[in-house]
Amino acid sequence: MRKFVYVSILDGPRLTHLDIVKAHEDFVDALAASGMESTVLRPTDFFSDLAEIFAMARKGRVYLFGDGRCRVSPIHGADLAAACADALDDDRRSIDVGGPDTLSWRDVAALAFRVQGKPVRITTVPRWIMSAVVSLTRMFSRHRAELMAFFTAMGTRDVVGPTTGTRSLEAHFRALEATR
Repeated sequence: MRKFVYVSILDGPRLTHLDIVKAHEDFVDALAASGMESTVLRPTDFFSDLAEIFAMARKGRVYLFGDGRCRVSPIHGADLAAACADALDDDRRSIDVGGPDTLSWRDVAALAFRVQGKPVRITTVPRWIMSAVVSLTRMFSRHRAELMAFFTAMGTRDVVGPTTGTRSLEAHFRALEATR
């Protein structure tokens, strides 16, 4: 069997105004045009991305974009790898995947603090301020501005996919704490 499984981004076609997402979706379009048998996996945020929240909590304060009430169902890389393997035998052209836990960004931050035994200290940054920061940053570094725009977009909308895998964010954070 010859099949290509590509990992893109949940809701990618609706987020092509972001350069990072557009690059993924341009590849998805080229893959579809190639005629090659393929499946596109569309995961939510990765546990590895949330390590930044864990690191902020370690320093004593977590900064969130928007009000922190948007939800996310992050997925562990190993669970995503299993979904990729499963996709080899799946006839669907596109599969949305999320982890087993759906949490608000505030919940993610509070979990990071709790695992580290620290008081919860969250500061929210309004989306309009982030838009201004992205615009200013773009004058000096387009790449950095695009990363900021991507993380702002993902933090200010629900990013929830169908439950996939078994690894919990709490277990991941506990493993990070154990390696400290």
